[in-house]
Amino acid sequence: MDPGPLRDYIASIEQILAARWEQSELSIRQRAMGVQGYVKVAYVIDANGRVRDLRVERSSGVADLDLLALHTVPARFPRLPAGEASLVHRVTLTYDNPLLGRR
Repeated sequence: MDPGPLRDYIASIEQILAARWEQSELSIRQRAMGVQGYVKVAYVIDANGRVRDLRVERSSGVADLDLLALHTVPARFPRLPAGEASLVHRVTLTYDNPLLGRR
């Protein structure tokens, strides 16, 4: 099978995630406390684009930041390319506290 459609699909879902993550924000209190970090999430996308088995694979150590990362993943993505039954996807999301600047 040509890897092009799957590669393009993964790029498109990573763009969706990046846009959703960019709109995500911790509470004012947590930002003032200097919370920032990385969260690695993993999930399965079925052929119809439904997300299942969403989990934190590597915690930031801050429960609210982990939860923010989980809420970034939508319940559904576009359908997988023809011939694909499911896709396991992992992504690391980095939260740079706007009060502290970029890492």
